[in-house]
This record gives sequence, C-alpha cells and structure tokens, in this order.
Amino acid sequence: SSGAITVTDNSGIDYETTTSYTYTVTVSDGTNTSAAETITINITDVNDVAPIVTASQTFTIDEDASNATSVGTVLVTDGDATATTFSSWTITAGNTNSVFAMNSSTGEITVNDANELDYESITSYSLSITVSDGVNTSAAETVTVDVNAINDNTPVVTASQSFDIAENIANSGAVGTVLATDGDAGTSFSSWTETGGTGASIFEINASSGAITVTDNSGIDYETTTSYTYTVTVSDGINTSASETITINITDVNDVAPIVTASQTFTIDEDASNTTSVGTVLATDGDATATVFSSWTITAGNTDGIFAVNSTSGEITVTDNTNLDYETTTSYSLAVTVSDGTNTSSAEIVIININDSNENAPTAIQLSNTTIAENSAIGTEVGILTASDADVNETFTFNLAENGYFELDGDRIVSKEIFNYEDYISYSLKVTVTDQGGLSYNDRFTIHIENQNETPEFLSEPVVQATVGDMYVYNMKYEDVDEDGCIISVIEKPNWLSVEDHGNGSCTLSGIPTETGNFNVILEASDDEFSVKQEFEITVETVTGIDDVSGKLSVRVYPNPVIHELHIDLSDFRNDETTISLFSMTGSLIFKEEHKNIGGEVRIIKSVQQLRSGAYFLVIESEGYRKSYKIVKQ
Repeated sequence: SSGAITVTDNSGIDYETTTSYTYTVTVSDGTNTSAAETITINITDVNDVAPIVTASQTFTIDEDASNATSVGTVLVTDGDATATTFSSWTITAGNTNSVFAMNSSTGEITVNDANELDYESITSYSLSITVSDGVNTSAAETVTVDVNAINDNTPVVTASQSFDIAENIANSGAVGTVLATDGDAGTSFSSWTETGGTGASIFEINASSGAITVTDNSGIDYETTTSYTYTVTVSDGINTSASETITINITDVNDVAPIVTASQTFTIDEDASNTTSVGTVLATDGDATATVFSSWTITAGNTDGIFAVNSTSGEITVTDNTNLDYETTTSYSLAVTVSDGTNTSSAEIVIININDSNENAPTAIQLSNTTIAENSAIGTEVGILTASDADVNETFTFNLAENGYFELDGDRIVSKEIFNYEDYISYSLKVTVTDQGGLSYNDRFTIHIENQNETPEFLSEPVVQATVGDMYVYNMKYEDVDEDGCIISVIEKPNWLSVEDHGNGSCTLSGIPTETGNFNVILEASDDEFSVKQEFEITVETVTGIDDVSGKLSVRVYPNPVIHELHIDLSDFRNDETTISLFSMTGSLIFKEEHKNIGGEVRIIKSVQQLRSGAYFLVIESEGYRKSYKIVKQ
C-alpha cells in the first residue's frame, strides 16, 4: 500500500559478490495497473572482512646485524573490495629476548637488540604476527626469521694442554694434536702456527691439522730437560686466536749404563768368619728415574774364591776364609760389574784391605792430671787420658761411667758442673778403654777439688725509707763461705746512723734521723783477698697528715717512766683503725696490735713488767697519723 521496499533475505547480500540488484515493480490506482518499471538497488561496501597475514613468510638476518637493520616487511590481504589501510602490526609471541621490533604502521620487522642476536644461541625465530584493518584484527600468523651464521668469534686454543714423549723419540715422531674451540658453529681450523716456547727449535706443528711432531731430537734428554713449552695460534679462516702454551713433557727412558763408583775400598779382619760382611758396593746411573740395580758380579781378582757378592744388593761377604791371611795377602783388587736391568756397567776395581788381627787387650790407663779448682767453668779440662797396649798402632776409645759431674771430650775429661770445695773435696771416676779390636780395660781415678778463696756476699736488701724522729733499723745479713774472717767496714754513712757488727754474719744499722734529706750509705765486706760493697741511699721524710690544728686528735701515754703497766689513752681518737707497736732501741719489734672501730673513750693497758730496764719506742699509727714516743722502763 506504501510502495516501501524492505529486505526479506539478506543472506546473499555481499558487496564483494554483487554490487547492485534490479527490482521491477508495478502499481495500481485501484482500477488501472501501471506498466512494470525497473528499480536499481546498489549495494555499498562495508568493512566486514578481517585481514589475513600471508602464510609461510620467511626472512633471513645475519647474526652480526646492528640495531634498526631491516629484516623484511610482512604481507597481508583483506577480503573487502575497498582498499584497506592496515595498522596495529604486532608481534604477539616468539620474540625471545625482544630481539626484533615491528613497525605498527608498515609491518616492517627490524633488529631491536643486536646483543641477543646470536646464531650459536638461536638459529631461527617463529614470530606470531597480527594486523588490523581499522576494524577487524587478523588471526595470528607465524613469520619465520632465520639467523645466518657469521664468522664473528675468534678461535681459542684449549688451555693447559700437555703431551708426553719418551726421551729417545725419533725425528718425525708424533707428539700429539692440539685442540681448539670456536664459538661459531661448524668452524674449520687452519693456519696452525708456532709462535715461540723453549721447544720452538725442536718441534713443528702441521698448519692444517695442528699435529705436533719432532724435528730435531738431538737435544731431547730427560736428564737435562724434563719438559718444554711450545706456543701456538690457530685461524678459523678469518680470525686468529691468541697464543696458547702447550707443555711437552719428556719421560725417562733407561738409556744410560750404570757406573760402579770408582775407588771404593773396604777392610776385613784376617780372622773374619764366613758370611762376614765386607761392605756394599755403590753404583750410580745417569737416568733420573730411580734405578734398581741387579746382577752384581765379581769378574776378576777373587783369588782362592774368598769373597762373594750378592747379585741383588751388591754386598760383598766372606765366602771361604780358609786362605784369608794378612801374612799371605794384604789386599785384593776385585773387578765388579752391575746391571740396571737393561744395560751392564763396565768393570770397576774395588779394593779390599786385610787387617792384621788384634790379640792383646789394653793393660793400663793414664790420666795426665787429677785436680780441678773449685768454681771452674763447665767444660774445664781436668786431664788427658792415654792407654798402654802390647799391640802397636792401636787406636783407643775411652768411656766414662755416667756420674753427672764429668764427661769425655774425645780423650779429655772435662767438667759438667761448677764445683764447690765446701760441698765435696773429691770425686771417684771409672774409666774404660777399648782398643780397635774391641778388647777393653778399666781403672778408677780420684779427681780432687782445689779450694779457692771466694768473695764475700751481702744477703739482705737495705731499708731505704726513714722518718724524722723515728727509729731507723736495718738488720743486714752477709756471708763468706770460706769462713776465713770477713770484716764489715763503713765507708760512708750519716752521723745519726750507728753500725754494730755482730760477727756472726749479721750487722745492725740503727739511729734516729734528726732532719730530712737523702743520706748515702756505703758498706764493705772483705776478707784477706776479696771485697764487695753495698751502696744505698736512705730517704728521710717528715710525718705528714697529722691534724695538729683542730685538736681533734689526742693520745696520752703514761706513766713514763713506767714500771708495771703502760696506759695508752685514745679517748679523743676518731679514726676507725689504729696500730700500736713497741720497738727496742735497736729496732726489734716487741709487740704489734691492731685496733678497729675506735670510738668513744678507749684506754689500752699493756703490761711491760717482763721488759728489761731501758729505753723503747712506742709507735701509734692510723690513716693520716703517726707518732713515736720514747718510753723508759725502770
């Protein structure tokens, strides 16, 4: 009724198939129908087809390509008839380590990170690529990028290679083939070249194979040089390696004949029994490797078959002593050879001298001196030993029984300690003498110690501190071990000091200093021959720390003179600890008492009834306080 045309079946409408349709229609006005007229219906294009990345695209790139190098441009198609503008080119997978980048507008693939582009690591990449036509995005398609191998790595001669060859190797003899590596795959090595080393003139290397051979074996000798260095390089056709040192070790070969040591001489007694060892013959071998000698043989000189040699050890022994007689033959010259298992030595003469037998034992021992002075140093000679023996040309060995005091130095008796006549005046020694035949004799000797005058000695340390008004006492001790009359002399002293020698090794120095200062004292102890001095300085000081201003400290001592009891009143004494001491006028301590926690009224009563009549010193001490009182006992 309206004449409007609508689509009833759109399944066939496709611009890419048919761009227009005709549609014939008529119309009626209720009575009359018009003639048929053709209507044209044009189909407009719509972007309704997704682009397709062309399949099986492959590109190649050299492994040494730099960043931004073009790999190639990816192709794509689109089913829409209207020309398509492609965009949003994207690598969606396979771009390991982001080696490649893709231009989103053009689809061109370029190198993004040349550091990761390495044929030896990855030879081919499979990149998944998508693209958009502005509306639709293609399915991912794999684009292959193959990496071309480039000779971009320098070959490396394998380090620390070594070969072993025998010292008797012939010229052209094979040493070994040098190995090398190259980071490039499938490398062929060439131009192997010697560049130096101690073996440069002895060996050569094959330029193609790297095989080392001997060119001059004249100097190859293990006993001279045990190894050589040989420095080589190699090429991969483009790059040449750094020099690397090859070690060629020389192995020892038993190529030197042994030599029996010349001028060897042995001796044997004429009365030696069969199987007695004469000695072992020595030999040397120029080969450095330890040689095992064998096949020792006496080839001449063994008259009457007296001797035999052990074929393994080279030891010569007596095998038939019937004709071993000094009076018949005094010496034998044996020709001896030996083998090292391969080579046999030349014969060498070994001399065996026959000893005349010893038949007599020593009969006496003489000592040249039997005295030693006391205080002699350790090692002082006492005397020289000699012996008597009926056999002529004897050699004697002396032995001294262990005694702790003397020892032997060859044929000399020497001291092992410093002797003191005052301890022991003599020692008994047992001496044994043995001749070269093993026969012995022993005897006893008495060694006398000679007395020597010795220096007197001070035994005590001096008292070097004193106080003005207080008794000073130094009980000096001295000694003279000789007991031959030691005298004490005063060389220097202060006037207030008196000296009394008691004559029994003791002496008393005492007195009351009247002034401060330093006073020199020099004492001398002497006998008829020696003397020794004791020098010291007495420092005299005043008492410090006494509170004589405040009057808080008060000590009363009474009665004085005293007969029975001495009263010491500390009523006003405020210190915590107090020491009370009583001395004789010579400085001898009679009593000493310590009193703690003094407080209040304190009176100490001491009985002095047992003391002899005379003067004494009473000393009261506390922290910061010291006072002396002269007490008279009636």
